Amino acid sequence: MLYSPAAQIAFAHYPKNAGCTMFQWFTTAFPDALHLDPDGPHLAVRPGLDRLARREEPGPLGRLRRLVARSAARSAALAAAGRRVRVLGVIREPFESLVSLYEFWRRGRPGVFASELMRAAKEGTFADFLNLAIRERQCPRYVDFFDVGGPAWENTRLLDFARLEPALAQACREFGIEPPAGLERLNAAPARLKSIDEYRREAGSYIIYVRNYFRWYYEHGVKIMLRGESATRLAA
Repeated sequence: MLYSPAAQIAFAHYPKNAGCTMFQWFTTAFPDALHLDPDGPHLAVRPGLDRLARREEPGPLGRLRRLVARSAARSAALAAAGRRVRVLGVIREPFESLVSLYEFWRRGRPGVFASELMRAAKEGTFADFLNLAIRERQCPRYVDFFDVGGPAWENTRLLDFARLEPALAQACREFGIEPPAGLERLNAAPARLKSIDEYRREAGSYIIYVRNYFRWYYEHGVKIMLRGESATRLAA
């Protein structure tokens, strides 16, 4: 999760959702940008706010917070951080996002595996990958990753992956910051290994699980994500 202390704005990077493009824009637009977790570029919003709250707490209060994890001090710090920070994120159709993640890891260097889900992508079938991602819940849902209804939700703007540039320009206008003059698409996938229809056939009944698992996206996310059209207000 990238954060600019000066602008009090953050970018929460959901995997394979225009992260490299957004990273380049964010670090150019906000030179003071820093990673709230340098070892984890895909830090979700709630733990990101928690790190931000701890980072800004005085020493004694910070130590108390760590001793009493669910204390009133922790809740107050999280709420304050959520009210202050503005969050940007990018969402795309979940099945397409899963296919992109699968192909990305499947093309990865052999012998370098960081997780069971990566091994499933590299060594197993697409159905094996979906089983771990969805049935075993190893891939986060948008509703959890962006902490829908949480402390920063009112100040969160989710951008349509398919209309990234106009969506980002709209979010910038709503946040009162300079819209980008243009975006360079980075880390774009090479030619697809298979057609999306082939992946749907391979997924079989997992298609239903994907839709149920990402229900929030299909029922609410598609209605509220920014596309560069009229102003949209997020609602839990």
